[in-house]
Amino acid sequence: MPTEQQVATVVLDLVNTALSEPAEAFAPDEVPSPRPAEHVIVTVVRRAGGTARSGRYVTSGWSLYLMAVSQVSVANARNSLAAAGAALESAVIAVGGVTSTPIRFDSARAVAPDDSWFSGVNVYNFAL
Repeated sequence: MPTEQQVATVVLDLVNTALSEPAEAFAPDEVPSPRPAEHVIVTVVRRAGGTARSGRYVTSGWSLYLMAVSQVSVANARNSLAAAGAALESAVIAVGGVTSTPIRFDSARAVAPDDSWFSGVNVYNFAL
């Protein structure tokens, strides 16, 4: 079974390809200090259960959290979430020889002021 790090690496590559400069995606423990004015934090975690896949039950469910952060504006954070989401939604990824179900949007927290920054979160689910 793929590790969280392996899955996160694949997802980070997809998100970074989709983002426009100067925005860049990072794992939570890799955000540089000082924080870039525009960035997306990508968190991948295993979750309980899974989804049916080709007539069999999959027990490796995954959740993916995208937190877009902007020091400049709500619009910039929204644009980063939209670009990252467009790259992920319905994407099928391969990790460690295992192919995922399509990545599906689950929920969101709207972009809003956050300690003199602006941030919002989109959540996605898939199975491997």
